[in-house]
Amino acid sequence: MEQQYDPYKVHTALWEDLNEGWVWVYPTDTEKQGQLQDQRRIIRISKQNGRESVYCEALLADDYYLTRFNEQTRQKIILDEGNLIFISGWYRHILDNMPVGAQKLSISVGRSLLWQLRAALQHPQVGVLLTTVLAIFGIGLAIIGIGLAIIGVKNLLQPGTGRNAVEVVSWAIMILGALVVLWNIVQLCKRARIT
Repeated sequence: MEQQYDPYKVHTALWEDLNEGWVWVYPTDTEKQGQLQDQRRIIRISKQNGRESVYCEALLADDYYLTRFNEQTRQKIILDEGNLIFISGWYRHILDNMPVGAQKLSISVGRSLLWQLRAALQHPQVGVLLTTVLAIFGIGLAIIGIGLAIIGVKNLLQPGTGRNAVEVVSWAIMILGALVVLWNIVQLCKRARIT
């Protein structure tokens, strides 16, 4: 599926949003407005000709937010200006140091667990990152433990073909756990390169 890039006017986030894991978005597309209207959603932001994507929460920029933005920044922004996005320096940095101003962006709204996981791994607060990393690390160790437990009880099975199958399955489970732990380490290294 090819991404659709729409023109967005990029603004900086308000001071109180600089360390938060969300951006404020006002899309002119009424379908996207409806998806963002009732609650926070995870979105993927991609810049045209950019290498990276950002996963984060999105809030709908309404009249109240724009009034606060206009008062604090002494700018005059109105909803009729087209697609608007208010994004912190953290997320603009991940998007290849995206400058403020007109940009062609692809913004997709999603609900998958993988998107939520990626949003937590790209969150600007280190506490959210560490919590997520430790949870993934724990899942990987639990999977390894299951594989080791199966190997430990394989002797309880009677000799025959079933015993070899149990050993193969247990090794496969341990390898899966090791891959989860390795993936987690790669995510930590990626985060270290961002900062």
